[in-house]
Amino acid sequence: GVELRDVSHVELLLLLCMKKLVEQEEPTPHTLRMALREYAGFISTAREEIGSRYDLPAAPLTRALEHMCSLGLVAADHGRQRNAPLEQASLRLLVNPRALDDFVRANAYVPLPIQRFAASGL
Repeated sequence: GVELRDVSHVELLLLLCMKKLVEQEEPTPHTLRMALREYAGFISTAREEIGSRYDLPAAPLTRALEHMCSLGLVAADHGRQRNAPLEQASLRLLVNPRALDDFVRANAYVPLPIQRFAASGL
């Protein structure tokens, strides 16, 4: 199976963004745009600490999410339009949110701003 330690920090952040959408009980479908909005929130609150390190345009973030779909960490439901772009898909987190939290807490190599972001919704 896919290990969370195999994902990049950017991918981990996107997983945490998806988790926050679930925790905030945002109405479904959860979309790429909603995940990117959460991501932008992280960037703006952590900017002083992280600089522009994770401040990426939408294209690489979309590719990162596509990669996680291919790993089976996120499900993208395109409805009837099988070849529709990811931007139009309904996204679903396939990782157990608690496992995600435990992973972030247990791994010293996860940068502090990401750890704080993970804990901020608890």
